[in-house]
Amino acid sequence: MRSGDNLVIVTGPDRPALSASLRRSVEVVAEGDGLLARLLESDPRPVVVVDAACVVTSRTWLDELAAALNDATNTGTVAVPRTNGAPWPQCPADAPTVDAKRDAVRRTTQDCGRDATEPFTLAHLHGPCVALHPDTAARMCTARPTIAEISRALTDLGATVTVSPRVYVHATEGVPQVSAAMIMKNEADELADCLASLRLLADEIVIYDTGSTDNSVELARSLGAVVIEGEWRNDFAWARNQALSAARGTWILSIDADERLELDPGVVPEIRGLLGDDPPVERFIIELFDLQGSVHAPVRATSGVPMARLFRRASCRWVGALHEQPDARAGTPPVRSVSLPGVRYLHRGYLEEYVKGRNKWARNLEVATAGLDGIPDSDKECFDLGRSLRSVGEHARAFALFERAAQLAQNPTITRGALEFAVLVLCETGQAAAVSPYLDHLRALRGGEGPARYLQGWSHIHLNQWADAVACFDGITDYDDNFTGFRAESVSLALALAHRGLGHREDAVAAAVETLRCNDQAIEAWAVLFDCADRDSPALRTVARSLDLERLLPLFAKLQRYPAGTRDQLADAVWEVHPGNRVVLAVASQLAGQLDLDRMLVWSGRLRSNGLGQLCPLRTVADDGTRTVAERAEVLVRAVHELEAADLADELEKLVGLLHDHEVAELLDRAMRSYPGAAGSVIVAGATSAARCHGIVSCLVVHSYLNEALAVLAHSAELDGDGTRRRLETDPELARTLRTAAESAGRNDLAPVLPHAA
Repeated sequence: MRSGDNLVIVTGPDRPALSASLRRSVEVVAEGDGLLARLLESDPRPVVVVDAACVVTSRTWLDELAAALNDATNTGTVAVPRTNGAPWPQCPADAPTVDAKRDAVRRTTQDCGRDATEPFTLAHLHGPCVALHPDTAARMCTARPTIAEISRALTDLGATVTVSPRVYVHATEGVPQVSAAMIMKNEADELADCLASLRLLADEIVIYDTGSTDNSVELARSLGAVVIEGEWRNDFAWARNQALSAARGTWILSIDADERLELDPGVVPEIRGLLGDDPPVERFIIELFDLQGSVHAPVRATSGVPMARLFRRASCRWVGALHEQPDARAGTPPVRSVSLPGVRYLHRGYLEEYVKGRNKWARNLEVATAGLDGIPDSDKECFDLGRSLRSVGEHARAFALFERAAQLAQNPTITRGALEFAVLVLCETGQAAAVSPYLDHLRALRGGEGPARYLQGWSHIHLNQWADAVACFDGITDYDDNFTGFRAESVSLALALAHRGLGHREDAVAAAVETLRCNDQAIEAWAVLFDCADRDSPALRTVARSLDLERLLPLFAKLQRYPAGTRDQLADAVWEVHPGNRVVLAVASQLAGQLDLDRMLVWSGRLRSNGLGQLCPLRTVADDGTRTVAERAEVLVRAVHELEAADLADELEKLVGLLHDHEVAELLDRAMRSYPGAAGSVIVAGATSAARCHGIVSCLVVHSYLNEALAVLAHSAELDGDGTRRRLETDPELARTLRTAAESAGRNDLAPVLPHAA
């Protein structure tokens, strides 16, 4: 190293060593974990990183770099630059320039898509490769090697100088406090909502794209994110660390595209104040709530899973190819964590459409097995791979891995989770009688007594040992487990199932009600309640009082496999507790069409009396292709009579017009007997020909509506006088009754169509 030049070149470990003569000019150091960061923090010398193409030097040196790149005699030892198209620079805050402001930098990097033949200027330099360390310019000597000299020196050694196509120029002013960092692939449908949820807390958004083929990259950039276009290496931690290396914030907020950050705007100043006060921790724990059901009716889980999602950039990096976590960087003390109240994540990734469409379990299995020969040698790797194998149904291999993870016993939390999953797999594969050794091991661990007792109860359920199961579950008052997903309400649900197995209906109902008070989306608890509660049981109303009406639509979507009558009982119970509620009516509008006519009319009346006639299920009856025209007309006759609905009368009249002649008379007869309020619609719509009028007149006479019969007879005479007279001649008794009624009413106009008495 020549003291006058003060130049250090950092290369990767596979670079050849420089000769002794060249060592006098430059010093080559193998790049290790965090070496560049340590150099930049402690050493003001200019630094060139050849493999990573990161150059830290003066503006003059950058000008020389540009000149060398534009030199027509360039032999190719210096790469032609390209840009990645991000709207503003990506860089760590460790190496900012001393002479550029953020706005100026943003202006110089707008044109990211230049043609390769254009002259290379600093206006096109962009990304994490060139920056000026603080105080470097003041300390640099005027005598230093040029880029061409460095290129020749390295070329002589068989190396190639590769200058990254992205260069950043960045100031210490305006360094973000919080950087949101994420990885993505084909997330165009999710990005806008995800990034919008970050606006209150994140100062910048950095995304590492692993190979999107849709418009995710362009969309993310249009929304203000910095995007690094990269690749997928079957390693979540590696991908997240690529985003982490480009972030500039003091704190990193990790998020995925299928998640939303949820926080009260009122807590944002408090959170920012906490972060700005330099709290004595490296990680904050934020609860993540899975959304269940479908994208059309998502339901938030009743309890969240604590996740380390906000951490210091300088203290943490991601570890773990699968189920990755931010942990302490190499050579640093263990990280300290506390919960961050007032902030939560909503996770959409386990909604039905996502799991089916993206095949997440198969992807996780591919990640877990990448580069793996045999059984891993760490408890976490065994545990992660076991979970992935169980999710795709490979229970035997999963069990072996859980067993191995418990044996390695490096992390007591992993050991506990592995034992719990091992017991679950045994129960799932019909081997519940073999769980005792694993439960004994679990009981010996700190905090393992509750889970062991709980899982013992489940083994009894799988063996139909209902009384033993009740004895295990009864008395467990607080059980919460992050790995298996069991919650406190899981105990009451297990009790409900065990009591049902014993035939203790009242106890089963009580336990099911307790479960549903905690989690109204527990479908197994609804099954117990529907199976064991009598129709007039107060249990449904008890549960109805505790239901969150905002979750009612998704709940009924989950209950689709139950008979419509059963769901109607629940809806009716909720209506009793919340009469007039629009959410209940919305549920009923979807349900009522599957019910018998009596219940359909009840819900239709409730909808109409609350101003929601447009949702009345009877409106769709006219177009119900599963019923005959006569059947549809029959339904609407009763509906018109009971609901006095003009719109339904219109639909009825359309159907009557499609009936056969004899069907009109038969429908009118039934209407006159049971639903006289609808008879007028049948008469008006049915009297379209002399033949139909004859049937209507006959029906009206039978029911002693003589004046109405004469009115229809007059209409028939107008339509076809001769035909009307001929039909009456074939029915002398009807003709005689009509003639008497006409004479009594003074209807001389009907004489031409009324035959004389024989």
